[in-house]
Amino acid sequence: FRTALAPLTKEDPLSGVNQEELRVNAENNGQRFLELAHRMDAAFLQKRFLLSVQKPELLILEENHEMKNEIAKKDELIKKQTEKLAEWQNTLSNLN
Repeated sequence: FRTALAPLTKEDPLSGVNQEELRVNAENNGQRFLELAHRMDAAFLQKRFLLSVQKPELLILEENHEMKNEIAKKDELIKKQTEKLAEWQNTLSNLN
């Protein structure tokens, strides 16, 4: 980030910022940032794989936790839909 922002944060007011230099700098630093992000992702995936081999129960616990969260979200959605249904049924019965 520092490298990408360096041309924009120069202290020297006389050195004007060249648009072409900024574009090239942004492209190069963007590519470098993406490359580093891919490396970090690969490192995390490798660590996760090693963890899954050494302690598979941790992955099962994590998946269980994620499923519980998903069920809770869906239960909340069902509750909201049920409330809307009751509201519409009440509105229809009032019209009749």
